[in-house]
Amino acid sequence: MQALNEYTYTCRDGVQSDPVKMDYSNCTQQRWILPIPQVEIDADPNLTQNPGY
Repeated sequence: MQALNEYTYTCRDGVQSDPVKMDYSNCTQQRWILPIPQVEIDADPNLTQNPGY
């Protein structure tokens, strides 16, 4: 499993890249919490939307 701060992509010719390191030092905590898709909330009435969305 890849770390959250790494991303590996595959080129069109099928060659996989080396992991690209992401720098999240400038991200606020609010940017780490994403909205829950409405279809998921509709499917599970126990879910509530994340604050701010």
